[in-house]
Amino acid sequence: MLCLVQRPGDADARPHRRELVPAHSSAGGTLLLGHRDRWRESVLGFPLEPVTERMIVDADTLRADCVARADRGIGYESGEYLPGRESIAAPVRDPSGEVVAAVAVTGAAELRIRERADACAPRRRRSRRGSSAT
Repeated sequence: MLCLVQRPGDADARPHRRELVPAHSSAGGTLLLGHRDRWRESVLGFPLEPVTERMIVDADTLRADCVARADRGIGYESGEYLPGRESIAAPVRDPSGEVVAAVAVTGAAELRIRERADACAPRRRRSRRGSSAT
């Protein structure tokens, strides 16, 4: 199930219903690519088309970036999918600890999503140690 929530009057909110977002352009997609080796390598086996000029399309650079996001336990993107928008994503784990999905929040860059999330980093680390859910 996917639930999209947008602020009333925010006509620029994306993605739209039924809109597909390239995995290599989103915080959640790159976080999942970092956790799923076979899927990541299948995606990187094709030419990556840039959606914006900030998007990483070099396979080796993207591979390293995805793995770093998975190791960090959180994914960020700023303007990789839409100029002026930022996203942060966290993994969703099943009872065995395997990452099965990601949940992401996206907003205008002036909301400083990454800065606010970084301020919560010590709490995130404590919660990861204490449970299988992030």
